[in-house]
Amino acid sequence: MRVQKEKDPVVEIRVKDHKERIRVEVADHGPGVSDDYKKEMLERGLKEGQKYLTGVGLILSRTLIERYQGSLHVEDRIRGDPCKGACFVITMPRT
Repeated sequence: MRVQKEKDPVVEIRVKDHKERIRVEVADHGPGVSDDYKKEMLERGLKEGQKYLTGVGLILSRTLIERYQGSLHVEDRIRGDPCKGACFVITMPRT
């Protein structure tokens, strides 16, 4: 499924149903995420002295997903080319 609002970048949502797990991919066509920042963006939270909460939505999402034995990580939309957009991948066990 491709979702696009007027003047917004394209967002692709793919669901892959495997025997024991379900994989949901949410990809965009934006500037992408550098390899150094991919892991950090899912781990950082409010640090001492920080005025604003940043990345809290991803941290909350990851916490909830992991609580149900799933995982959340970030990949390049086009493998090996981080400048072509990011892909957030959620995997969850089938119930």
